[in-house]
Amino acid sequence: LATAAMAWLCFRVSRFFLGPWASSLCAATYLFVLAFAHYESLGIFTHILPYAYPSVHGTALSLASVYCAMEWVRGRKRVALVLCAGFAFLALLARVEMGLMALAGAAVGLAAARRVREDVPYAAPSIAAWTLVPAAAAALVYAGFWWLGRGAVKGSGLFDIWAANLDPGRGMTGWVLGTVGLAGN
Repeated sequence: LATAAMAWLCFRVSRFFLGPWASSLCAATYLFVLAFAHYESLGIFTHILPYAYPSVHGTALSLASVYCAMEWVRGRKRVALVLCAGFAFLALLARVEMGLMALAGAAVGLAAARRVREDVPYAAPSIAAWTLVPAAAAALVYAGFWWLGRGAVKGSGLFDIWAANLDPGRGMTGWVLGTVGLAGN
């Protein structure tokens, strides 16, 4: 289900910028490269048989958040802005780095809305509200998890684990961002 949603979102987001054939090619490329990559010998990073489902869900939710922000910029209803914040919140819960990228993309899109639509007043507080409220809500959920589980993990620096997962020079986060081996590229 997430893979079908991602293919549809790839088509819809690319349709903002491209024609129908190029947008279809974008969705087909997603399907061949990420969805059906498990037919390759090293195909563990796929969206059909993933190594970790939170990555797939975080990617789908962050792309849905960006799509809703773009729909709002095009002049749709305010519900798109609420969905943008909701999807960003869920992306933060599924995978923190995906949610942060969704929030950054939504903030840039909302700030750029003034250039696309003349009737949108530039309001930094509203941009901050629509991006910081989901982040604060996710932080409260994580704080609740920490509070409920205090004492369950002895001798573990959970903040250190979280910080290591956000380090762009290490592991999967660095590979997704393209910062691991950047000098060699």
